[in-house]
Order: sequence, then C-alpha cells, then structure tokens
Amino acid sequence: MKTPVKILPFLMLLFFFSCKKDYVVQTPPDPCDNSVDGIYIRVANKSQYDFTEILLDSKGFKNSYDDLKSGEVSEYKKYDSAFSIISSSLKINDSTNGLPIIDYVGAKLLCNNYYTYELSDNPNQGTNPNLKLWFIFKHD
Repeated sequence: MKTPVKILPFLMLLFFFSCKKDYVVQTPPDPCDNSVDGIYIRVANKSQYDFTEILLDSKGFKNSYDDLKSGEVSEYKKYDSAFSIISSSLKINDSTNGLPIIDYVGAKLLCNNYYTYELSDNPNQGTNPNLKLWFIFKHD
C-alpha cells in the first residue's frame, strides 16, 4: 500500500511538467514615444456644463485652456513635465470647481506622448456638480 502513495507525487509532477502551455504573455505597449518632442495634454469636456477659466497644474507646470462647451475638446498644450495625476481648476456658471492635488507620492511621471484629461460631472448633482477627473491615455 505504501508503494502507490510514493508513486503518486511522482506521477503528478510528471503530468504537470508534460502539459503543453499554449498561453502567451503580453506586455502592454510602451507609452513613451521617442518621436514626440514633449508631453502634450488636452482637456475633453464630457460634462453637461460649459467650462470657463480652465487651468491644469502638474506640480508647478501650468497651462490655461480656452473655454470649452459641453462635448468639446481643447487643443494640445505642451508641458515640460507632468504626472499621471493633475490639479484642475475651472468655472461652471461663475462657480469655481476643481480637483486640487497636494500630494504626488506614488504618481507616475509621464513620458513624451499625447494625453487627454477627461473632465466629467455627476449630472444628479443639479446646479452643484460634483466633478470627477479621469486620466485617459491617448495614442496618436
């Protein structure tokens, strides 16, 4: 009775290592593009409101954007440096809204490429929208 017990682990190992592995490990594409001469960020207004006085600030690297009506997308603006999280400030119906970032711990430094920050609201908030900021990586 002891012989089958000793053979069982050996058979299990033999079976495990003899199985054909048909999977492929894929690595995500490198977001860095050496042909791009900097970091370019644009803003997409995905809310039901019009935005004015739009400012993005990535740890001191700031850009102002033209007013955006609901559904519009801005032109790209160049940044010397930017992180995967970014502070935003804007006005909706003369009310200042935004997302301040005070701690960049754990934030990824972006490399040269084109990016879009989508600004979206919660339409259930009525006249006091609760803005949410989504970072969308854009390949061009």
